[in-house]
Amino acid sequence: MGWIATSKPRDIAAHFKERMQSAQPGRVTYRVLDLALLDHATEGYVAIEETDQRTGHVRVGAVILQIRHIPNAADGLTFAYKQVSESAGPQQTRCPERILDRLSPTDSADAMAWRAACRERHAARAAARKIGWGDIIAFDAPIELADGRRYARFALLAKSRFFAIEPTGVIGPCVVLSRWRERGDWKKDGHTDLPVRPRLRRRR
Repeated sequence: MGWIATSKPRDIAAHFKERMQSAQPGRVTYRVLDLALLDHATEGYVAIEETDQRTGHVRVGAVILQIRHIPNAADGLTFAYKQVSESAGPQQTRCPERILDRLSPTDSADAMAWRAACRERHAARAAARKIGWGDIIAFDAPIELADGRRYARFALLAKSRFFAIEPTGVIGPCVVLSRWRERGDWKKDGHTDLPVRPRLRRRR
């Protein structure tokens, strides 16, 4: 399905529930079981129950919502969205676990890969909650900073602030690693006592 543009609904969740539910007598019924809107309704995830009324077969699949807000649109179409099936290989992988838990088994390789990516993200965030001040994380591949230097190991200061660690073990520059909690390409690699925090350098 391509992009659909309309005026912004007063209740975005209700808008999607109404549009995504339908009943075709003697054919197929679609019912929204759960819907989650993230980041001020710029991204959404929906668990949809599909019932074949001829066979009684019921399955639950996921639909990902890509949403754009266009407040100053000259034509009044201030709200646009696109519905993407989980079997279409969507890039968004922040589906809440409560929705993932409601989905039926699938034989779609793309859907299985998407579900696995969502689960990996949740696992990474759970692991990140156990990382505290001075704990070291090591990435599978080095991360390049704005000055061109590359580091694979970092010691946590707070939130997304880290000290990079030189290959020799010496504490390097202080950097910000955005969204590190959502990445699954790192593991805990020890602990170190940290010095006073220097000026931050943002990664490229």
